[in-house]
Amino acid sequence: MSISDLEYLEQRCGYKVYVRHLRNYYGVNEPITKGEAASSGIPFSDIESHGGRTEVQIYDGENLIGEDIAVCSNKENYCRKRGRQIAIGRAIKNAWVINE
Repeated sequence: MSISDLEYLEQRCGYKVYVRHLRNYYGVNEPITKGEAASSGIPFSDIESHGGRTEVQIYDGENLIGEDIAVCSNKENYCRKRGRQIAIGRAIKNAWVINE
């Protein structure tokens, strides 16, 4: 799933896609967003290069039609692009199952 596919879903099909990237930080048990880290006073330098999570939700108007996550293990380097591709692909797959 590329950026152009995302644009297609949003512009041509009328869906709204929300993507949230969460990263592992030293001293924090759960992955959090950069905004959450900043508001908690956690310095950006405490971000870990491994592990994280990408969450995706797809809406048709106000109705949630698909959602899923992609988890990057603590042994893998975190990649926003790959996480987005996996999570959106899974959310689309689940969306079609929900609507059948």
